[in-house]
Amino acid sequence: MWETLPEHVCDEVISLHHEVIRKKLHMHHGYECGTEGDAFVLAFHAVADALRFAAAAQVELLMADWPAELLELEVCRPV
Repeated sequence: MWETLPEHVCDEVISLHHEVIRKKLHMHHGYECGTEGDAFVLAFHAVADALRFAAAAQVELLMADWPAELLELEVCRPV
């Protein structure tokens, strides 16, 4: 997927992804330990916080305003 999109679109996608994750992370008392590309290493004091974070982040990612170029890819088209 990354090889087919222009660099500016990839940068926008990663930025939006990181914004969503970090916003939800703070809301659910999590800590960012590190990142690599689009992957995060996160820690939580309680399992319940981690579960609530994961569910909330998935919903927020589904609702995010992704660039049209991304959504045109077959693997990223809304269903």
